[in-house]
Amino acid sequence: MESILKALKIALAAAALILTTTCAARADGIDPVLKMGGGGGSPGCLQNGVSFQGTADNSGGISGLCDNNTGAVITRFSFGILSSDAPGGITAQLDCLLAPFQAGCPNANSEETFLDWTVSCTTANGGSIDTCIASRSDDLQGQCQQFLGSSCDESAPEGDAEKCADFRFYVFFGVLEGCDLSANTVPEGGTFVPDAQFDIVPEGVTRAPLVPEPASLSMLLLGLGGLPFLRRFAR
Repeated sequence: MESILKALKIALAAAALILTTTCAARADGIDPVLKMGGGGGSPGCLQNGVSFQGTADNSGGISGLCDNNTGAVITRFSFGILSSDAPGGITAQLDCLLAPFQAGCPNANSEETFLDWTVSCTTANGGSIDTCIASRSDDLQGQCQQFLGSSCDESAPEGDAEKCADFRFYVFFGVLEGCDLSANTVPEGGTFVPDAQFDIVPEGVTRAPLVPEPASLSMLLLGLGGLPFLRRFAR
């Protein structure tokens, strides 16, 4: 019995090493830079009761967009990917719709950056999922009038092409119904594991399950497939 347990430990260690090596080899050595933001005209963020799910391309790049079809304005949403598909972690940024006053945007103004959305990343679900969460500012009191005038007194309007391209509505209302949530890798900013699944999840929506990419699963099974041989050898 002791020899079988020893063989099992050796096989599992080998499988873990193979899986880790596969992930490292397929990354490009640069932490992925992910830009989260808005837009318009994409598949729904709510699909069959769970969140939108996409797949990285064959070079590990991500271009994810989903339309706010939740029935409410979104003021907080997240991006999620298996930690094994983001070996170096994630560096998150916001686009100029969610953070229009940050440096580098057309409306950059250091005195107004407190109105920008914020983003932070963490590892969740026991360390298996890397998650980046974008949130609207809570410090908007008395600021809307100078940007949107009388529109500030109205309930959140429904999104259209014009509003979905106007940072003011993202800042002072959120992501309107009919406007997009987006998550994209930045050119020259690193990539994820090719063909990796990812989620874009509005607050209050159930996250679709994330599963390892087929290549990772096959390598894991390859490692576990040596168990019978090791067991016979140990005996």
